[in-house]
Amino acid sequence: MLLAAVGIYGLITDSVQRRTHEIALRVALGAGRSQVVRLILSETLQLSALGLVLGAGAVVLLRHLVEHLLWGVSSMDPATFASVSILLALLALAASTIPVQRALAVDPASALRDE
Repeated sequence: MLLAAVGIYGLITDSVQRRTHEIALRVALGAGRSQVVRLILSETLQLSALGLVLGAGAVVLLRHLVEHLLWGVSSMDPATFASVSILLALLALAASTIPVQRALAVDPASALRDE
C-alpha cells in the first residue's frame, strides 16, 4: 500500500508540475478552487481506475501463482476484490491531497510570467 501511495503521489505531483502553466491560466481566466481540485482529482481517479482494471486483469491471469499464499480466501473472491479496489481508490485520493494543495497555491501572475 505504501508503494502504491508513493507511486500515485509521484505521478500526480509530476502532472501538476508539468501543468502549472495550464492551471495558472485557468485560474487567471476565472477558474475557482473547486474547478482546479476537480481537474486534479478527476485525473487521479482516471489513472487509478485504469490501474485497478489492469491489476484485476493481471490477477485473473496470474491467480494460479498466488493461490497457495491465500488462506481462507478464494483467489477470485468478489468481496476481496471490491474492498481492495475501494481501499486503493481512497488511497489514491489521499495521496493526491498534497499535489492538490500545491496546485491551489499557484500564483497565476508569476507562473504565467515564468513561461
